[in-house]
Amino acid sequence: SRTAPRRSPGLSWPAGEGELEGIHAEVWNWLRGAPPSAVGSGRVPSAELLDQLREGEQLERLRAAYQVAACGEAALPALVQALEVEAAAGAEHLWDKMPGNPRGSNPPACAAGLALAVLGRPAVAPLTGLLEHGHWGVRTMAADTLGNMGAAAQEAVPGLARLLADEHARVRRHAAEALGRVGATAAPALPALIGCIRDPDVRVRHNACLALAKIGQPAAAAIPL
Repeated sequence: SRTAPRRSPGLSWPAGEGELEGIHAEVWNWLRGAPPSAVGSGRVPSAELLDQLREGEQLERLRAAYQVAACGEAALPALVQALEVEAAAGAEHLWDKMPGNPRGSNPPACAAGLALAVLGRPAVAPLTGLLEHGHWGVRTMAADTLGNMGAAAQEAVPGLARLLADEHARVRRHAAEALGRVGATAAPALPALIGCIRDPDVRVRHNACLALAKIGQPAAAAIPL
C-alpha cells in the first residue's frame, strides 16, 4: 500500500497520447497531493470495458480501471460490484501466503479499487457500506481503497474505526493503515487505534503505531504515558 503524499503545488501531468497516460496522470496527482483529474463523462461504462476490468490481463485491467473512472459517478454501481467479486476471489490466496511471511503482504492490485480511489469522494459512501460486508476479503479491500483516497475518506473514519475490532487480523491491519493515510482528520479513531497497540497480531500493532504517528499532534496528546 502507498503512504500518504505530502501536499505541494506543482504542474499538472503533461497531456500525451500513450495508452497509459491516464495511469501516469493519476499517480502524478496522488504524489503531489492533488485531487484526481477524472471529472466524469456521465456515461455508463460499456459492457466490453467492464469485461476488460474484470477479466483482462493485468495491463488491460489497469487501463480499463482509469477509463471506467473517467465515466464518473455513473460507473459506481459496476465498480462496487467488481470490487466485491475481485476481493472475495483473491482473499484465500492472499491469506495462504501469510504463514511463511511474518510481515505479510499487501493486497494485490484491485483494478476496481484503483478506479474507485480515482473517483474519490463520491465513492466514499458505497465503500463505507462495504466495510460491513460479510466477507473479510471485501472488508479488507474496501478499507485499503478508502486509505488510498487519503483525507477525502474522512467520512469513513467511524466505519474504519469499528473495523479495528474485526475478528480477522487482515481487516484490522488494513483498517489501521487506512486511518493513518486519512491523516489528522482520523483523530476520532484515536481510542480504538491506541487499543490496537496491544493487538495479538504484530502487523496490526505495527500499522496502529504508524497510523498514530501520521495523525500527529492529536495522537501525541491522547496516548497515555
